[in-house]
Amino acid sequence: MSFLSNLTWRYAEQHFDSNMQVSNDHLHQVLEAIRFAPTSFGLQPFHAYVVNKPELKTQIRAAGYNQPQLEEASHLIIFTSKNNTLERIEEYIELTSDGNPEEKEKLQEYKNMMTRSLGKLTKEQAHNWAKKQVYIALGFALAACAELQIDSCPLEGFINTEINKILNLQDTEDSTVILAIGYKKDMPHRPKVRFPEQELFTQL
Repeated sequence: MSFLSNLTWRYAEQHFDSNMQVSNDHLHQVLEAIRFAPTSFGLQPFHAYVVNKPELKTQIRAAGYNQPQLEEASHLIIFTSKNNTLERIEEYIELTSDGNPEEKEKLQEYKNMMTRSLGKLTKEQAHNWAKKQVYIALGFALAACAELQIDSCPLEGFINTEINKILNLQDTEDSTVILAIGYKKDMPHRPKVRFPEQELFTQL
């Protein structure tokens, strides 16, 4: 199947077969798609918690308005956004330079540019900026699942503060969106509905 055919194939699954598990190899490929997703400045201001333990999924379902996907899915990928932008810049420069002082010096102008751009953000603004990057990564994960014929469902309906407690998050992180992945129960889908091209696109 082609990439576009795979996107037509995928649906936001409402029920998963809890007896079927995503293989470690396929899970790794989905996580690699997240890791290689583009982000602003390449800073990747997010973290993804991969949940497979039944007892944790039960807790998360309770915090997610009892949505069955949160317990039935093979794995939950919980994306958190980070607001520690200046610290992230330092980490990025250290990683890019491999700790080499000369390479750090070459990156100084880029570091200054990032600092000027992001250093003026409030904590709330930094979180909002990071959330935008999370959704880019989520899109790549959804595409990877479709490519691998893994069923999936992105979920925003959960009590954010409760998920933060379950994951024991620090105040630099905030749960943003959950991706449930696995294999659907053998249930028919309604035809996929999308607005027509003329409604969505204008060529100028």
